[in-house]
Amino acid sequence: MDDGFTAHVLDLIGDVAVSPRRMFGAVGLWLDGRMFAIVIDEELYLKADAVTQGDFEAAGSEPFVYSRGAREITIGKWWRAPDGALEDAESLHPWIRAALDAALRAPAKAAKPARRKAETRQR
Repeated sequence: MDDGFTAHVLDLIGDVAVSPRRMFGAVGLWLDGRMFAIVIDEELYLKADAVTQGDFEAAGSEPFVYSRGAREITIGKWWRAPDGALEDAESLHPWIRAALDAALRAPAKAAKPARRKAETRQR
């Protein structure tokens, strides 16, 4: 990745085989087919669920919010990495583990069926 912030995050994560994928102006971080983090606008958002959301709240983190027209939309399954978590690997690793665990608890999405090309009749 050519993004310096994303490179910093990947460096802190370390030797784990994370796959960064560009998507819609952001970078999704994937491990074993599960997205556990998003890097957008030089912020790291981590996957949360009912088990971990309270930990993010207690650490002063906030959910991902974006604007669509005049509305603000909150995506409660993605929470900003808490202050200080990006200082060093030791600070970040518990949050990465929590995000990975939340991703593993989430139901896997069914694969989309392949599109069939319209059959053409030859006469």
